[in-house]
Amino acid sequence: MTILSNTRHEAFAHGLARGKTVDVAYVEAGYSPNRGNGSRLNRNDGVIARVIELKALVERMRERTINADVLTKAWVIEQLIATVIRCQSYEKIDSAGANKALHLLGLQLGMFVERKETGKPGEFDGLTIADKRERILGIAKELGLDRISARERLAFTGPTIEVDGET
Repeated sequence: MTILSNTRHEAFAHGLARGKTVDVAYVEAGYSPNRGNGSRLNRNDGVIARVIELKALVERMRERTINADVLTKAWVIEQLIATVIRCQSYEKIDSAGANKALHLLGLQLGMFVERKETGKPGEFDGLTIADKRERILGIAKELGLDRISARERLAFTGPTIEVDGET
């Protein structure tokens, strides 16, 4: 499937494929209302071919929905990419929609790390500095970070200092 290089032409083709009139699709693609230009763009060979592709895609999706499961990883990724393109093709870019789709794609591709809290709120409140250090070193050992050199460990733990009688 070939996405049109002009994002407004692509948005226009999407509108037509969804069954909108030429005039409505033309305006929703970000153009100023103009019947003649919308009609001319509707006769563009690239747009015609793209509308046919999009309608065929919709038909294949309908068939898949009836015959098999549509929710495959590849299908979801395709839909997210299409969402990004659609959101960026509007005259006033839908940056929230595009950013959300890009975020989900990035998570799927392993580009972002989801952070989560370890422990319950207040779990570390009653611990001494030495207890906290032991807890951190225990977690580091679980993560395989116990195999670092003494020099790296010193950079991680810092020199031992005494605070209120504790080390």
